Amino acid sequence: MVSKPLFACSFLIFLLHKNCARQPQDNQGNRWQACCNYQAIPGIDVIVGGDTHNLLDSTGEMARMNLPVSGEYPTIVTDPRGNNVYIVQAWDYARGLGILDLIFDESGNVTQVSGRTVLPVGVPFMVRNEENQFVASTPAESRLILNAILESPVLAAGVHSRTIDTILNPMRAEIERSMTATIVDEAIRYSQGITQSTGAFPYAS
Repeated sequence: MVSKPLFACSFLIFLLHKNCARQPQDNQGNRWQACCNYQAIPGIDVIVGGDTHNLLDSTGEMARMNLPVSGEYPTIVTDPRGNNVYIVQAWDYARGLGILDLIFDESGNVTQVSGRTVLPVGVPFMVRNEENQFVASTPAESRLILNAILESPVLAAGVHSRTIDTILNPMRAEIERSMTATIVDEAIRYSQGITQSTGAFPYAS
């Protein structure tokens, strides 16, 4: 059994990468218990979820945008001692950025919590033309879009960063090489009649 004194810490964050979608609901009406077992592990304060692709939002804005909201941000459950456990997750494929603000007392207990999922909007902005194709927005359209983003509690205008490009460019090349090798390997396997799932491209047998 995990406890805070065992780790000599006053705050414990549980990073989760497990699909909860097919797990049974617990007595609090959610599937998180079967995934991360927070009811058997006292001392967890925050669970950062992954793999389930859940979009959590408490503002109501994303539901109004017809996005697939599946719970509150944060979702609050309780551990065996009756303490709150705060669960956050920011959708999927880097489409959302989770922001969680916590205030602690001197003992490390959470006294205030707030947060939200933010959806970065890249520039240049794209709009649909009369042929239903995406094209770059006009200056007037860009101003309208930017004003709407600034007024929204869940949208943020993305800013291009040369520093981040410098960090990521070597990784992009490696990812491209890796993906190319994976696709070629899968194509060879498929052409040879090997139809079992390899984890990357699940073919039906």
